[in-house]
Amino acid sequence: MASHSPEADAAPWRALFFEMLRKTGNVSAAARHAGRARAQLYRLRKQDTAFAALWDDALEEAADWLELEALRRAMDGTEEGRYFRGEMIGTITRYSDSLLMFLLKARRPLVFGTSQARRAAQKALADIGLDDPAARDDLADLRAALASGRRLRFGLLQQLLGWCVQGLMLLVALGVIMLASGAD
Repeated sequence: MASHSPEADAAPWRALFFEMLRKTGNVSAAARHAGRARAQLYRLRKQDTAFAALWDDALEEAADWLELEALRRAMDGTEEGRYFRGEMIGTITRYSDSLLMFLLKARRPLVFGTSQARRAAQKALADIGLDDPAARDDLADLRAALASGRRLRFGLLQQLLGWCVQGLMLLVALGVIMLASGAD
């Protein structure tokens, strides 16, 4: 009698699991869809870094879809039926100001975030030197030069590369801030 490893049939159930996790972001629903127990999948996640990476990617994709749907509802609205004596007589479009504000808080914490998020974002900008109005003006001039298609001198190109590095550092700092504010 041949021994049967749980990983021998991994490909079919894994594909089902990650497909549903990408669609729903819900581990329980994805586990049911794949015919596996949640606890089993969480154990595998701890043991297998490749599996954990696919899991994280699927959750990020699900979050991306949620964000797109929130943006659609905030900007395009949703249709609601209007009824009279049990019969639909028309529709109205409802827009979600609260979803719009939520998206703005996430995307523009310096302007729309909580005071704690604004302070953290301002500190992150200060840490990389972008709290200086002159630096912001230089960056705006650089953007304008790039937009107009003019050639950049070598010194300006070096400055651009320096700002790109600072921008990456800012993105990392903002990611840390978003993770910290999400823990509240």
